[in-house]
Amino acid sequence: MMLSKKSIEYNFSRIFALIFGLTLYLAISAASAQPSQRLLLSDNIIAETQQLSVRKQLDVISNINTQRSADAKTLIDLLDQQHVQQPLANIDLLRLTLLHCFNLLEFGEFNQAISFAKQGEINAREFKYDTARPYFIQCQAIAHQSLGNTLQEQQLTEEALRLAKRYSEKQAIVNSLYARSRQNTSLENYNSAIEDLRFALDIYGEAQSQFQHWYLLPISYIQSEISNVFFSMGEYEEALHFSELAYKDISFFGKIKSTVTLNLALIHIALNDKAKVLYFLNKAEDFSKNINIGSERDLANQYALLAIIHLYVDDYDIAEKLALSSIELFTK
Repeated sequence: MMLSKKSIEYNFSRIFALIFGLTLYLAISAASAQPSQRLLLSDNIIAETQQLSVRKQLDVISNINTQRSADAKTLIDLLDQQHVQQPLANIDLLRLTLLHCFNLLEFGEFNQAISFAKQGEINAREFKYDTARPYFIQCQAIAHQSLGNTLQEQQLTEEALRLAKRYSEKQAIVNSLYARSRQNTSLENYNSAIEDLRFALDIYGEAQSQFQHWYLLPISYIQSEISNVFFSMGEYEEALHFSELAYKDISFFGKIKSTVTLNLALIHIALNDKAKVLYFLNKAEDFSKNINIGSERDLANQYALLAIIHLYVDDYDIAEKLALSSIELFTK
């Protein structure tokens, strides 16, 4: 059965909010700990990263975790092997465990991520690095969210935020505000979501300059989530503004490159600008050819977004195939 344009547009913002919200997960460390862009985009990133100190290797892993998840996993495994031969310093081992936890999320290993998070928090207490605890709690909260355990997710997010404020961990505060905003958006508490995200942006500079780097969302993720909230509110010009900011950010590489570009196409559907829709659709498909998605969850999200866009431009057969592929992966 062919859907009318009117029926597509009626539920469009709700579909966008649901699918787009699934694409944004905790990802990358602070910009002040940012490795060079040349390294992050290198085809030889594994070998080049291994030439760095352990601390800098951890920074690289943190920066590419959601962008180049398979490469991040390889580097994590190599450091795990190194630790067996030559034990890492406690603080480096703790951060490696944290990065491993977030990397497991990328591959849908949610129960294993919960185990890592719980053990990581125990180790943080043992090593006297309580400031790391909110980050492990955040990883656990995301895993529960992915498993559909809403109550556990909400409780853990609030606990992570409480501890982040207690220890003045600005990076953890930013991450927790982002997570809570996504919860509020799903409940249509849009004003609360915007308030959290604006506060996260206000303190982002302080989070970047935090003395001990653990884990910090790239600012493009926060900008993208603000775009999502405004879109859900029907404020399409505001949504466009923040997606364009994310599109221009330095963290715009890897998987997020395709995702943000697809989001821009979706926003232009709402603005009824078919030429721009086609422009960003072509851009996204070009990006996808050069990006190894790796995670089946991310691939399912991308197929769903592409299906919506192809439906809008009257590519019904392509839209149907993409939708069925997305359903198959989500079901799996």
